[in-house]
Amino acid sequence: MATSIRAAAINWSKLSVTLPQETVVSLQAFRKRNDEVKRVLAELKEQNTTVDFARYRKVLKNQGIIDQAEKAVGGFKPVAYNLDAQLSAIDQFEAKAVSKAQKTVQQIEVELKDLHATLNNIEGSRPIDQLTVDDIVVAKPEITKNIEESLKKGNFSIPGYKEKFAGYLSILCWLIVFTPQLLENYKRKSGDGLSMTFLVIWLAGDVFNLLGVVMQDLLVTMFVLALYYTVADMGLIWQVIYYQRQHYDEEEILTEETSGLIGSSSSPHTYDSITTTSSATTRKPNQAKKTRLLNWISACAIVLVTVISCYTYYNAHWNRTDDGSEDNRLNWLPQTMGWTSAVLYVGSRIPQILKNWRNKSTEGLSFGMFICAVLGNVLYTSSIFLKSMETSYILTNLSWIVGSTGTLVFDFIIFVQFFIYEKSK
Repeated sequence: MATSIRAAAINWSKLSVTLPQETVVSLQAFRKRNDEVKRVLAELKEQNTTVDFARYRKVLKNQGIIDQAEKAVGGFKPVAYNLDAQLSAIDQFEAKAVSKAQKTVQQIEVELKDLHATLNNIEGSRPIDQLTVDDIVVAKPEITKNIEESLKKGNFSIPGYKEKFAGYLSILCWLIVFTPQLLENYKRKSGDGLSMTFLVIWLAGDVFNLLGVVMQDLLVTMFVLALYYTVADMGLIWQVIYYQRQHYDEEEILTEETSGLIGSSSSPHTYDSITTTSSATTRKPNQAKKTRLLNWISACAIVLVTVISCYTYYNAHWNRTDDGSEDNRLNWLPQTMGWTSAVLYVGSRIPQILKNWRNKSTEGLSFGMFICAVLGNVLYTSSIFLKSMETSYILTNLSWIVGSTGTLVFDFIIFVQFFIYEKSK
């Protein structure tokens, strides 16, 4: 009776909406089988369960068979089965099913309530340009709490702003660092004030720096600076070689023309002087072709380095499959590149200092280039320290810190040479 009462209290139509489709189908099949058993049981109860043996005695002649049948029916006792355990298990299962169904209904009602609240907020929301600070505080009260805690701690700042600001200032300094020297070379039509050894070592340091930055996947500003260092060094070396070749060709042609003129005035045979003059004249187009070839090779090398570097850094930085968290692990190959570039950076100024000392002059050098180099290195190092002061992060970037700060000592020595030699001049 308890089972029937509980079953009668179930709202089957509501459960059909809330329960999964497979569960609904199983329940419907169970109810159908239950109804069929009830129908068969009712039919069996309505049937007659007694046998009229007197009628059979009048019809049949073999009375012995009727006596045996009557005796068998009289001695029949129905077997009683104890179904309490099965019924108890069914009751427990049904109770659990009903309890789960009720919990599901409650969860769905809560979700529907939240959904209705969200729809009401959407319908009653205003355009973004009409929102006020009070509206945002009401919607997100944790904002006020976070701001108050930041103000109390005294560290209210935009995350990542300081290191990016210093990095971009460093980029600005390095963008203009070579401009004064390039203009100085252009005005003088010569790059003899620069030590080619200094430039080559500087370029090698920049190449190793670029490789280390890409392999270690460092800051974007560090990659932009490293790439610009390399490209600018290649352009400066290109300019110096270009002016050197020009001066060499002009001196060679001038020497041949002068020797031809001297030979024509001192010798009665003018054939050799005419040949020398004509060869000097025909050499000019050949030198122009060589100059154009040098320009094309230099331009292609700069473009190739830029494209390959950007593509490699894109794959290493933006095309990662991890969660984007900072990886401060020390990898031996990029660290080797970084420390190699640091040694080359620190040592690159020495050939230039020695050349200035031998010539007792800094003519041909741009004072502005070294000013921008100092500012660029200081801001470059500052951007690293402003990013993080964690030991693992500092160790990862230590070679780049040493490479930038180590050159400051030699840059100040060059400053001293500027003042001493300019004063003596």
